[in-house]
Amino acid sequence: MPGRHVRFASAPTFYPSSSSTSTPSPGEYHHHLPRYTTTGYSNHSPHPTSTYSSRTSRIHSLLAYSNHPTLHFDVSLPLNAITFSSSRLSTRSLAESAIEPPVSSMTLSIPHVTWPVTVTPSSNRVFITVADVLNAVYHTLRNPVTPEEYRAIRSSSDLKRVNAAYERRHGRIRDDYAAYRERQGGVRRVDFLAGHTRFLGVSSTGTGRSWVFNVTK
Repeated sequence: MPGRHVRFASAPTFYPSSSSTSTPSPGEYHHHLPRYTTTGYSNHSPHPTSTYSSRTSRIHSLLAYSNHPTLHFDVSLPLNAITFSSSRLSTRSLAESAIEPPVSSMTLSIPHVTWPVTVTPSSNRVFITVADVLNAVYHTLRNPVTPEEYRAIRSSSDLKRVNAAYERRHGRIRDDYAAYRERQGGVRRVDFLAGHTRFLGVSSTGTGRSWVFNVTK
């Protein structure tokens, strides 16, 4: 498309042009989700279809849906940028089971992107931990977008938002070489979130092992 240039990791072609990096107007891509604040393991979910699942599975408090989550996680930043809202929490909490009772697999969907996130045990090889969920989401969204996936964006406003997210992502890196390397990586799946990268929590879809990873600006 003339005037709209992009770089893909597999082939160093083009970059998004400055004309395509306008900031989305307030309210675009807005999530209309109810407000929940939870402590401990949570039965709560913003989805009305979760009655059965919420009775059988409880999400860890660090992952529980809330407008003010305990876990501060921006999915566009490295995992070592994660912080906690309480000094009483530590990285040891990340090794605890993500769901009670523990499960060995789960699938997450993320609003605005079509790629599912499959979570499996890593460190203990038995059950999924909080860290497993965060790692799976981060690494899934770090995957480069293919030219076909990029061309599938039909809306010009959506294209501008994706390009703007790409520019912001590498533009905020202060080290020139690191910023260059990030830019060379091309458009990634996380850019399709169009800046909605702040973690709000995990909620149930009511299907047992299928969950929603909620994000906002």
